[in-house]
Amino acid sequence: MTRRVLLVVMLVTLLAAALIYLRNRITLADMNSMIAKEIPSGTEVQMVFSFLDSLRAEHSGLVKTKRDADFDGEPDLVFAAIRDLRRGNPLAEGIFMKFRFDSAGRLTDHRVRYVYTGP
Repeated sequence: MTRRVLLVVMLVTLLAAALIYLRNRITLADMNSMIAKEIPSGTEVQMVFSFLDSLRAEHSGLVKTKRDADFDGEPDLVFAAIRDLRRGNPLAEGIFMKFRFDSAGRLTDHRVRYVYTGP
């Protein structure tokens, strides 16, 4: 093979790998849309647990906190994570979520973000 053909094959392979990598990504916008549709504000905590279970997300129970960086006051929170979105990568990517509830156990707000961790 000539050098030029080898270079073209390598570039095509790299492009295909990048497209496959990006295609398998769940975006934050996708997750926020899913949350807005499936568990809108006012949803009871048990329905949030069911939603998270349907995603096979790890989650805490309802936690009473003294403070949190994302929410004012002393919020009642549920923490959740969908880990290893892309297995086999040197940096593992996960979606981490926080759900805030009022004193009646109804959803009032949420935060969703990517977190990258090493091996």
